[in-house]
Amino acid sequence: MGPQVKTKWSESKDSLFYFLSPTAITLLLGYGLILILLLLPLRLPIGAYYRDIMMYLDAAYRIDNGQVAHSDFFVAFGALPIYGFWLIQKLFPNAQPVLAAQYSVVIPTFLLLAVALSGVHQRAQQLLLAVMFILLALLPSNFYHWFANSGVDGFGIYNRQAGLLLYVLVMAIWWSLSPKRFFVVASGVLLCLFFIKITAFAGAVLLLVYAYAIGLIRIRSLIAIGLVLIVAAAILQATTGIVAGYFQDIGTIIASMDNPYSQGPLVRMIGHVRTQFAIHAMLALLVIAALSYDRRTILTAVKSARSRPYKAFRVLLRTRSAALMVCVVVSLIIESENTGSQAFAFLLPAAICLMTLSPTRNWANQAVRFLAAAFVLFIALKAVDRYARITYAAIADQRIDLGTPDPFRVVTKPDILSQANSWMGIVHQPTFTEALKRGHEFPVPIIRDPPEFGSDRIESQVFHLLSIAEAAGTLRRSTVSNFDLGNVAAIDFADLFPLLLGMQPVAGLATVIDPYRTMSPTLQSRLIDRWSNVDGILVPRCPFTQMREATAKLAKVILEGRRLVLITPCWDLYVKNDNPKVQ
Repeated sequence: MGPQVKTKWSESKDSLFYFLSPTAITLLLGYGLILILLLLPLRLPIGAYYRDIMMYLDAAYRIDNGQVAHSDFFVAFGALPIYGFWLIQKLFPNAQPVLAAQYSVVIPTFLLLAVALSGVHQRAQQLLLAVMFILLALLPSNFYHWFANSGVDGFGIYNRQAGLLLYVLVMAIWWSLSPKRFFVVASGVLLCLFFIKITAFAGAVLLLVYAYAIGLIRIRSLIAIGLVLIVAAAILQATTGIVAGYFQDIGTIIASMDNPYSQGPLVRMIGHVRTQFAIHAMLALLVIAALSYDRRTILTAVKSARSRPYKAFRVLLRTRSAALMVCVVVSLIIESENTGSQAFAFLLPAAICLMTLSPTRNWANQAVRFLAAAFVLFIALKAVDRYARITYAAIADQRIDLGTPDPFRVVTKPDILSQANSWMGIVHQPTFTEALKRGHEFPVPIIRDPPEFGSDRIESQVFHLLSIAEAAGTLRRSTVSNFDLGNVAAIDFADLFPLLLGMQPVAGLATVIDPYRTMSPTLQSRLIDRWSNVDGILVPRCPFTQMREATAKLAKVILEGRRLVLITPCWDLYVKNDNPKVQ
């Protein structure tokens, strides 16, 4: 446990992890449920930004064709979830893609959780920590402000995975594991986070620095953890070259931040506080209550600061309020950089530790326990609400028939499907252009708040999948035989046409093209070079969004001199004039 007494932290007694204990059985049941969900040919309701699952499908298809992540194609996050997704697809070919992505890092995460739980000596706390972890791990959904829909979220998956790993690390800190257990947990968590999301890795490093400052880990252990990371990275670099490519992709993202659409850290943090005000207010009250609980220790430390500053500082750091504030600050930094996650859920181990304090009549003690329990309940209810919505929609909604192959495996409400199908016939391009000029994006007739044709709109997600399936079907039926196309590539946010057409993917392209967040001059130059050699380039015509307009500008130079072939109302094909079948 974290601080066991009022003035200092004490290491909990080591306890054996019994394989027949309720906690162990709970973990096995959770893992078994994951296996069952991956085995079943499920169709889940389409949710906000579902198109992002195309990045995983595209990357797995590239790996299947011998390409290496970061080395042969750009990835906007670490490669561990991608290779885990690829492996799950091999082992469970019927797995729903969002579930396959959600559970792609489940094996190392569950193993680290088991090690961390073995250091929690009270079985009730151990069981509660395991149950809350499984509740979060199974849920393919975010806790974000505009997701009132009933679908699974295709984006923020790696943020959810990073949150689960941070959950394990926070547990290790608050329950003061034995040095050996803490070393195993910290090494494993940092190694996984490094190859998932670098900002979450940075947050974990800050937590590790705090653990060192309060004496949970020694300097030699920190050096050993660093050596583990260096050796693992060196082996991967020597065998695959993936690490150098990873740093290059991180550099691409950093270089892409220098554009008028990027928001500074402060703006993002303020925006996050605004959209997640309830949970921020709850955490603020919990911090205030914890400070009140530790007030005597804090006052004593402040009085002795002049004579013994170092000792006073260590005493302050070891208080529950300091530990909580460090975790909250790290979570604020991480969450403000996320556009989707199970927000602040990895603080649950700290809250569970606080809610299990020995009860006294002290009002501060009671306030801490009450607010911590309220935070745990708040997160649990959020998760249960999302489970209920997704389960009901999966049963009641209508299947979206996208032909064969159909890697998306989704359902949606009949009225949404009807609305999306009605857009398929709208081909008047000036309508889209005029809407953009007026500051809005298509479809104008059904503008709601927000007014953009945004990817959080379920109708837009369904329409996007329908248009891709229609274009791929047309290419399979006629156009491929009419032209000598050895490969194709779409100039869009994500490209799944090589997979849908069974063609060899072009090396050097990116799994995601975002002109506002992932488009540095270096990557743009590389993409143009690769696109120029592609036999057939697909360009979306509808809906004519701002992102697609910006992406089309990047590729304008390579479309000149090619022949335009109208595939569908929403997709154009540009083939080389020297194509043998071009007349």
